Amino acid sequence: MKIAIHQPRVSYYYGGGERVPLEQASHFSKLGHEVFVITTEVNNKSQLFLDFQKNNPKVKIVAFKPTDKLKEIYKKELGQSRHRADAESLEFGRMTKNFYLANQFDIVATHYTVDSLYIPNNQFVVLELHGCPSKRRMIDARSLERANALVCVAEYVGNFWKEMYLITRQIYLTYNGIDSSYYTPEKRAKIYDLLYVGRLIKIKGVDDLLHSIKNVAQNFPKIRFAIVGKGPESDRLHTLAKKLKINHLIDWKNSIADCELLELYRASKIGVFPSTAKEGVLTTMLEAASCEIAVITTNSCGMPEFLKNNKNGLLVEPHNVTELTSAIEKLLNDDKLRNSLGKKARADIVRNWTWETRAKELIKIYKLCLKK
Repeated sequence: MKIAIHQPRVSYYYGGGERVPLEQASHFSKLGHEVFVITTEVNNKSQLFLDFQKNNPKVKIVAFKPTDKLKEIYKKELGQSRHRADAESLEFGRMTKNFYLANQFDIVATHYTVDSLYIPNNQFVVLELHGCPSKRRMIDARSLERANALVCVAEYVGNFWKEMYLITRQIYLTYNGIDSSYYTPEKRAKIYDLLYVGRLIKIKGVDDLLHSIKNVAQNFPKIRFAIVGKGPESDRLHTLAKKLKINHLIDWKNSIADCELLELYRASKIGVFPSTAKEGVLTTMLEAASCEIAVITTNSCGMPEFLKNNKNGLLVEPHNVTELTSAIEKLLNDDKLRNSLGKKARADIVRNWTWETRAKELIKIYKLCLKK
């Protein structure tokens, strides 16, 4: 198949919506498909994108130089509001329209609703839904109509979109995967008791986690905790940690390279991901599980679609600081349970959550969609 991955942000931004399409592009190529990544030409390429280019020479990169309008849009930081991403998607759609009219692909894959809107009708567009919107928007409704097929990364995500937009057609399910040959366990002394990795935004539940750390520190005064991530809640969360008098227990880290993140997973006893809304199956949770560390997350969103309570991790109710505190203390007090949960989670990843498995599933979905 000839597949185009249409993603303007993938060249410079580092998030789940960027990592996933690059992983898919890489594994589609390894399966023998002709793969193109359609994106913007920028000077500040992300390390994620640079590594991808280096490691996937068969994937063709088609990079468009930003117009003056796009340059103006880029003066605003991505991630603060959806208006910034919408504006970029619309302008990039206008920029690439003639390219798509002149080139025919079997599939054009998009990973953000508005990215689909201006792709000409000569292309078969598959829109992958990664998370859940806060509210119904007309621009998203139009984008959903433009997409020839819809794919979701969790049942929770698919059901959310169906209910909000009254979608009656099928939304295909394919979970994201993990490179289990890269995210591997390693026996070593643990530097951190707890590790959180993710954006610092309200739905991630970091407030609840900080309050839990305050409680846990009463019984474990030397607890060490690493927070990896940045976002609009960063300053407020730093202030909260100081107010709770736990800031000295925390190592705050902004964005780090994959190799550093891997070492952090391996150097931690427990991964805690207390998201409360709008999520699929958290990639960071899967990465931690693949590294065989025990995981605590919430019984919400798509997380229970991977994590089964007391089998390969622990589930707590969202916004329940008492439950979260108890779960953390339970694992800190029980090395045998902690190690057992980590081993079972790793086994589940290797058995059914690798990118090799997911890429093959997605190709089957593409072929099925084209037959309809």
